[in-house]
Amino acid sequence: MDQALYKETLNNCRFCVMCRHVCPVGNATAKESGAPRGLALNIYANEQGLVAAGNESHKNLIANCTLCGACYESCITQQNLPEVILAAREKFVAAGGVCEEAAVVKNNFLKHGNPFGDKIQSERFNGGRVTKTASVAFFPGCTALYKEHNILESALKILNMADVNYTTLAGTDCCAAPLKELGFSKEFSAHAEKLMHIILDTGAKKVVTICPTCAYWMNASFREMGKTGTVEIVNFADYFADLIKENKKIMVKNQREMKIRVQSPCRMARSLGRFDPTTNLLRHIPGMAIDMFNAENLVDKTLRVPESLCCGGCGGTRFVDAAAADAVASYQIDHIRQNVLEFDTLVTTCSTCKDQLGRAAKDKNIEVLHIAELLASLL
Repeated sequence: MDQALYKETLNNCRFCVMCRHVCPVGNATAKESGAPRGLALNIYANEQGLVAAGNESHKNLIANCTLCGACYESCITQQNLPEVILAAREKFVAAGGVCEEAAVVKNNFLKHGNPFGDKIQSERFNGGRVTKTASVAFFPGCTALYKEHNILESALKILNMADVNYTTLAGTDCCAAPLKELGFSKEFSAHAEKLMHIILDTGAKKVVTICPTCAYWMNASFREMGKTGTVEIVNFADYFADLIKENKKIMVKNQREMKIRVQSPCRMARSLGRFDPTTNLLRHIPGMAIDMFNAENLVDKTLRVPESLCCGGCGGTRFVDAAAADAVASYQIDHIRQNVLEFDTLVTTCSTCKDQLGRAAKDKNIEVLHIAELLASLL
């Protein structure tokens, strides 16, 4: 990030509270340290030597910000504080101020190639699907591989039913987003470049991912390598919509009436600029009562923020402070229930959102499904 812009943004944000009402961490924890202004003050105090910079500062900057972008989106002067926070994390890492939890994630990547520290899982679902003749490369991402297996199985079911000529990517489980978002930019670039070469080596012209965070950072990696436009990276919801149009084998059966709410992940709406393809897709399915949840009645229209509610799992927060991430997820589930009509199923296009929000909704009579899980049950 340009240093002059970095300092200008930091100075502007540390004096302003206008985006306080849209910050998921600040709202969930009711702590000013988790609000955008508090984060800007944290960075400023460290850089001015007013407080001792170190591991704790690095941890606070991650635990108190999911990088969801709500503050940037609501800012009438377009101060990109999330970019400043990400740059500050990288500065802390470069100076040796790495919190213990983030160091564990980095070591897991160096040893196993994923943030969870388990042995590589991608071979588990290959089933002989590694080929250099496929037109599509399927990349589930680490959350589906390690924590949300049903999303993975559902996506594979759909691809197989449609006779899609796809290949899996053996030997790589993660887009390396956790490394980047925790401040380990050097390690991220090395891991991402390896993944990009694996994708290019397949010869596939399209990558289908079930995680918008993967899509965002994979696109960023291709840009960094100067390979923009070489491979198209698409979300599973968009890809499935095309399958329905083009493939007569994909048949959707009539269902009992389902009251659906669609959660638009922050990475989908803000980072990818796709205010969720799920709604239009589900409206073509009989028996679905679909409604997007928006914030028009919640915030001033001059500061209106499309209701892309962060689940709390973004930005590395779930790895560094699980309690903070869970608090955000619980807050967002309650927030939706208080401000929308009755519904029984919350649908998301993000595997991390499914994991975070699913646990928060478990005791509140709400089922949270990834779009792949819902569609697989309807075929």
